[in-house]
Amino acid sequence: MRPGKTRARRPAATRRGAAGRAPALSIRRGTARDVPTILALIRGLAEYERLAHEVEATAARLRRHGFGRRPYFETLIYSQRGASGIARAGKSGCASVVGASADTTSR
Repeated sequence: MRPGKTRARRPAATRRGAAGRAPALSIRRGTARDVPTILALIRGLAEYERLAHEVEATAARLRRHGFGRRPYFETLIYSQRGASGIARAGKSGCASVVGASADTTSR
């Protein structure tokens, strides 16, 4: 390396963990089986924002509107070392990360 030059750091997503392994991260489409996790994350975000009293979401509504014949939204579920979260995408193409919590699924 030439004097005065520094080595570029690898992006955080590609850095190795303390044990020399890459972080275990998986991203997949949400399914109806994920409804309890999705609902818990929505409620957790509402509590954080002090808007829990505004939440109208129920498990039945999420199943019907997200996984029924005509889904109004899609979810991406990510999990990394025992934690999971969701990102939602509306039919307009807008996307946002809803939250993350301890993994409550049995995968």
